[in-house]
Amino acid sequence: MSEGTTARARAIDRAEQQRLLDMRALDDVLARASGRRGAKLLREVLAEHRAASTLTRNELEEAFLSICRTAGLPPDAVNLWIPFPDGGGAEADFLWHAQRLIVEVDGRSVHATQRAFQSDRRRDQRLMLLGWRVARFTCQQVTSEPAYVATTLRGLLEHG
Repeated sequence: MSEGTTARARAIDRAEQQRLLDMRALDDVLARASGRRGAKLLREVLAEHRAASTLTRNELEEAFLSICRTAGLPPDAVNLWIPFPDGGGAEADFLWHAQRLIVEVDGRSVHATQRAFQSDRRRDQRLMLLGWRVARFTCQQVTSEPAYVATTLRGLLEHG
């Protein structure tokens, strides 16, 4: 996925999240806009968005999702809330139900503090007690080693 494509997808996702974008209304406008300037480009952007319409929270998640799709390993869910039996819960960045696998992608700015480090480990332990396997990929791995990430993910999914 190119940088421009990723930026467009994220902009559309944000607009939908904030309820600033009504996809049905856009479809109606496009149905009446045959031959109008910009209609073709808007159709292409929306088609691209719908083909990859999984809501991610940041560019790192978007990059990981792109690796998954390119490798033919799309997750079953993105940013899915998993409740804990005693209350609370955790949001899984990426999840594969059949293999009981959760993948977290860790950007340094969010996960580098001592508090976050401790919290991440406790969260992973609680998820493992529920039968999930938790794997973590670093920002460096996702952005600089996509082949390694894809190979490792494939192995985790095959041995799950």
